[in-house]
This record gives sequence, C-alpha cells and structure tokens, in this order.
Amino acid sequence: MLLTILYLVLLMFNGVSFLTDSTRYINYRALLTLLILLYASRGLEISGFLNAIAIRIISRWGIAYRTIIIVLVTELFASMIIMNDAVLFIYIPLILSISRISKYDKALLVVLAVSAANIGSSLTPFGNPQNLIIWIHYRLGIDAFIKGMLLYFLISAGILIAYTVFILKRSGCRKIIKPALPRIRINIFLASFSFLVFILVVLGNYIRMLLLVALIFSVLGYILIDKNILLRTDYVLLLIFMLMFIDFGYLGSQLRIPAYLSKCQLVAVSVVVSFIISNVPATIFFLKSVSNWLPLAIGVNLGGLGVLTGSLANIIGVRLSGIGIRDFHRYSIPLFISVFVIVIALCPLFFN
Repeated sequence: MLLTILYLVLLMFNGVSFLTDSTRYINYRALLTLLILLYASRGLEISGFLNAIAIRIISRWGIAYRTIIIVLVTELFASMIIMNDAVLFIYIPLILSISRISKYDKALLVVLAVSAANIGSSLTPFGNPQNLIIWIHYRLGIDAFIKGMLLYFLISAGILIAYTVFILKRSGCRKIIKPALPRIRINIFLASFSFLVFILVVLGNYIRMLLLVALIFSVLGYILIDKNILLRTDYVLLLIFMLMFIDFGYLGSQLRIPAYLSKCQLVAVSVVVSFIISNVPATIFFLKSVSNWLPLAIGVNLGGLGVLTGSLANIIGVRLSGIGIRDFHRYSIPLFISVFVIVIALCPLFFN
C-alpha cells in the first residue's frame, strides 16, 4: 500500500512520462531470478525434505536446549539455499510445536528462528532478496560473494549460538521430552528437481541464457510434477519488488550518498536506513551511489536483525507465530546490539 502511494506521489510530481521512464529502474533479471527461486523454494517446501530432517532431529534428541541449537543450525544451512522467507514457513510451525511441549518462551524461540533465517541467508547470493539484488547488480561470482560475506556470517552465527545457549540455560528447562511426531514422506523426485532448478539459477549468473532455460524448465517440470507449486507461488511479491525497484531506484538516483563516507560508516548508515524502510528497499536505494558492494551487503543484512521493520522475514515470523511486537523486540534487540557492536569493532577486518 505504501509503495503504491509513493509511486503515485512520484507520478504526480514527474508527470505522465514517469509511467514509461520509471521502467528503467526495474531490474528484470533480478525479478526473473526471484520468480524461479520462489518456484524452487516452494518445491523444496512441499517435498517435505526439510520437515523430515527437523522431525528426525527432534525424534533423536527430544526437546532440550541442545536440540533447539541443532534445529537452529539446520535452519542456518537451509537459509543458505532457500530464501529466508520460505524457510520460516517450515521452521516457525516446528518451533511453535517445540514451545508448546516445552517450558521455553514462544517469543524467544520465534526470535531465534527468525534470526537464524536472516543470518544463514546472509552468506549466499540467493539466501535472501537483498543479496540477490546485490549479486546481480554488481555482477559478482558466487565464490566472490560467499568469500566476502563469510566473516560476517561466522561472527553473527557464532553470536547467535552463544546467545541461544546463554538464554536457554537461564530458562532452566533441560529435561528431554520425546513427543509423538508425525512421519513425513519425502518426495525425493520433487526435492531433486528443485535442487536442480537452484543449480540452473546459479549457473545463470555466468551464462545468461540459462536463466530463460531455468524458467521454462521449472514451469514445465512443476506442471508435470505438482502444478500447485506454481499456483501457490506468491506472485504479489514480484509486484511488490517491481514497485520497490521503481520507487527507491528513482529516489536513489536523486539522493546520492556522500562519497566521503568510509566503508564502516556505510555499514552503519545502511543499517539505519534498513531499520526505517526495511533492508530490501534500502538495498535498492543505495545501488546507484555505492560502488563497493560489501559494506552495503553487510549493512543491509545486519539491518535485518533487531527491529521488526528491518526485514520482511521478521514480519513473517511475527505474523505466523502471533507473538507481540514488544515481545519480539525484547529478545531481538539484545541480539542485534551484540552483533552490531562486534561487527563495527572488527569492521576494518572485513575489507582487508
């Protein structure tokens, strides 16, 4: 709604010509890549592959704080290959089940799950939308992106695990409970096909025609395997991203970031802007005026932690779980402060 209002305001000030001129701000390659990844993420979700892994962990270890840590670790890795928003639709119901049969605070577990999705997705170019946009805009190799983000990922993931151990041990629930869990059937063919689509998208960054091949391949394949994957894909999200590209692409072209900002200052500024307008719009806003991708990537990923508005994943986690905004911030703010302080203190190391 706000994106539409902003678009209409820009249209009013720029005239009818803005209707055609604004299309130049749209990154169609990013939208195509996002669409294919949404298909693949939905395919993996429906295949039951990740659900089966999570349930097997609980069946093996029961509900204890170490089990929750294992679940979070699997979520960190899952978020590297499936967009963080999609991962939450799998892990939030699981974490709510853990909360119901244990003594752990639901809000705490939800914040830990959302943070794991945000942090895990920061490592790879297809883990979240802001990384995808940066990866495509700056024409990076997948190896270069992962190498650049590795230190940030290790620091933030390490702090998340330490924070989890500390706060869960304080809760005092160490009893191992082994609940009755449903048996999940894995559609191996669907999971394998979805992984193959992911591979085609990655290769499409190097061979552009492969993106079109991946689109045709995924659409035809999912029609034959399970057409509900195509029907249940969130196409509204594509429209939202199109408006983001137009609105914040235009604003970013008009409002330049001062060139004298250091890389560490750019990290801090992009964190603040992410807090205000969310990290995906912040990414688009900075693209035209930021030549170095790494400070931007670190800042917008870090800006996704902490406050509810920082990331779409935060909003999804709160809406799926039904926890209060105040409860969310009660656990998310201390985690963000811990990561932010360490990242800023070690900031020069990221750019050596």
